[in-house]
Amino acid sequence: MTRNLQKKVSLRGFTLVELVVVILIAGILASYGGTKLASSRSFDAAISRDAIISLFSNAQLSALGKSAVDVYVESDASSATFSIRVNGAKKKTKVFDTTNLEIKVGTVGFEGSPDNCVALPPSATIAYDSSGEIFSSDQNGIPICVDGVNVACIASSGFIHKGLCQ
Repeated sequence: MTRNLQKKVSLRGFTLVELVVVILIAGILASYGGTKLASSRSFDAAISRDAIISLFSNAQLSALGKSAVDVYVESDASSATFSIRVNGAKKKTKVFDTTNLEIKVGTVGFEGSPDNCVALPPSATIAYDSSGEIFSSDQNGIPICVDGVNVACIASSGFIHKGLCQ
């Protein structure tokens, strides 16, 4: 009978307390490490970039076969507002909080460096023609900059893409 008890004891696994302690320690380490790996600012920049790309893509699609479609950009110290307008009427608007994030729509700097973003005036209009192309831009396109980094480009064909203006 003593042998049977010893066999049962040796076949036992981890106790519930041991499992809970290991899971707690793993959870604490994961939560601490996860916040250190990615800051919310980098997430905000990526979300802003993707929202701007989506807005300009919608504007280009809205412009196909129509006239008087543009994206009107307004900025002040605390926000940047992007509005798709059709015949002057706002159809879609996205407002970005710029107290912690700098967003610029502008031209590439004088040195031609794609990372050197020069802001347009506090308000700017990027107009599309009926074929979805933008009316005026230099041959490199119009960069979109978030926190001083060129994250997207509106090509003269009207398409917007992630990355530098070439």
